[in-house]
Amino acid sequence: MQITTLILFIVCIQTVLSEVCRRINSCSCVYKSREKVDLSKLRGKYFIAHHHMNGTYLEYKYYPCAILADWNTKVCTKNSKASLCLKETITKVEKYYVIATQTNVEFNIISNTTHFTTSVIYTNRDIIVTVEAICTSGIERQGDTFSILSYDEKKLKFRLVTENACPIKLRHFTIENEPVLFILLVVLGGTFLLVYFIGGFLCQICVRGARGVEIIPNVSFWRETPYLFKDGFLFVFSCYSPFRSELSSVI
Repeated sequence: MQITTLILFIVCIQTVLSEVCRRINSCSCVYKSREKVDLSKLRGKYFIAHHHMNGTYLEYKYYPCAILADWNTKVCTKNSKASLCLKETITKVEKYYVIATQTNVEFNIISNTTHFTTSVIYTNRDIIVTVEAICTSGIERQGDTFSILSYDEKKLKFRLVTENACPIKLRHFTIENEPVLFILLVVLGGTFLLVYFIGGFLCQICVRGARGVEIIPNVSFWRETPYLFKDGFLFVFSCYSPFRSELSSVI
């Protein structure tokens, strides 16, 4: 019983301390609070971290939001979705490895830290790479920094300190934030208008034998539409009703 309670307590603590950030693409995500973390401004930039181990020199090159543009003709650039690459140097012999790609990326918030931190997690087969993207708001520093926190052949952890990791508050609805909903509304509206006018034309011509302007469905309504807009405009902006005089005469 005590073990079960302890497990539930740990799960609850982890749930509170970490919040999943819904992925938009490989370098940006949105939280439930409508805050967006966007690293796309780092496109074209790269960061380097070094590590020495038993005579082996390791150089990690990290591209947060772009394809590797350096180390040409090497194995790293052959993978168009590579995000983190390793150059291993042993006695002047260089070998290159793709450590992380843009294919499998997840985002989580780390809330038990002093500064707003988003955990960017890359999974490449049995290798897990975690990059702690720390917002520089309130930190007195110039430029972005990148460093390695812990090293393991299968689990790597890095720290990226940048102002681009600071959350951006989103509006409730924009074309950029809700592209699928916007496109759906446009498609549905366009489809409705096409069905309305084409079906109306056919009905007027084939059933009622209309000709000329009369083939337009509900033609009398469309003729009156400009005047309806005019009456609405006058009523809202000048508190004037074109029918006020008629009502006064009746009263």
